[in-house]
Amino acid sequence: MTRLREEHWKIIDGLQRLSAIRRFLVGISDDSASAGRTYAQFIGFQYLKDFNGLTFHQLPRQYIRRIQESQIIAYTVEKGTPDAVVFNIFQRNNTGGLKLDPQEIRHALYQGKATRLTEALAKSKEFLDATDRSISPNLCKKAEKGHMTNIEKIVIARDCDYTHPLAPNFLLQQIVQKIVPLEDRRYLMSLLKNRDTIPEEENPELFCFDGKTSALYAYAKEDIVISLLSNQLFSTPALTGHCEKSEVSIRNLSKEEHLQHYESNLGIRHYHANSVKHKAHRVNKYGKGKQANPMDLEDETAQRLLNRAIFVNGRLYAKKNGKIYAFMQESPCVYHGYIDDEASESVRRKPDKVLWD
Repeated sequence: MTRLREEHWKIIDGLQRLSAIRRFLVGISDDSASAGRTYAQFIGFQYLKDFNGLTFHQLPRQYIRRIQESQIIAYTVEKGTPDAVVFNIFQRNNTGGLKLDPQEIRHALYQGKATRLTEALAKSKEFLDATDRSISPNLCKKAEKGHMTNIEKIVIARDCDYTHPLAPNFLLQQIVQKIVPLEDRRYLMSLLKNRDTIPEEENPELFCFDGKTSALYAYAKEDIVISLLSNQLFSTPALTGHCEKSEVSIRNLSKEEHLQHYESNLGIRHYHANSVKHKAHRVNKYGKGKQANPMDLEDETAQRLLNRAIFVNGRLYAKKNGKIYAFMQESPCVYHGYIDDEASESVRRKPDKVLWD
């Protein structure tokens, strides 16, 4: 940090990390008078995956206490240090998280009227209408959080160029820089800059769309494209063009509503509690002396477990708190679940190989 005045410090390096801590632990005040504070949810845990989707205050007590008792070590730059030196310190320390370019460093160090005006303009009706309110990384986030179980990974097309002009003197990168909140902007730029690219093919089939050609069809014909809604041409759930004089279509996601077209392809699973048959804490008798096992999970917890469930002998199974849960398909993409105490040993061995809790 650099000390501007005795009571006023400015962060040189670590703003992203401290902002994340604030969003999780302190929360952000909502604008509406009736609302309280909004807390960020944990996503992307590699091991403690049951905590994905939880806020800080929903964590088990021992984790809350451990986090609250942790110390943050900070170093300060003396008051009066020249701006050039402060800028140089920022550059040298900017090694973690998403790499910032010089413009972003200046933005981080020099908050003021100009930056507040830019943020206000980015929220304006004119800007939102011009971009069709479409610039959002939510579809990619949903894929990475496990809501789409058939997604192996997100990759970037070889001919994807985030410096591409969407209009004269107006680059895709410039639009991305105007996204609020900051977390979404960082995430989308990270997607554009740091992802693996599609493997190159020797003689790719060229896809002609809107008068332009690319190798898109060669590597996307069996997959799904996530596109920015920068043009009305991308507003449909399929991009129709020509490949070697034949009309072809590529599955496209540019709106949340497009997900419903490809739920089976994406592996989206919806949990639907069958509380009539599977009571919360007891075996339930139903029809001709049959008995239904209990289901003791809240719907939200059951949904997270369903997203991670694995197929064993044609049925989905998962494990939580030492219990085996089975999920039965009611209709395409819709499942109900229950505790399966009677699962065979061969079935139990498969979930035992996965880290659940």
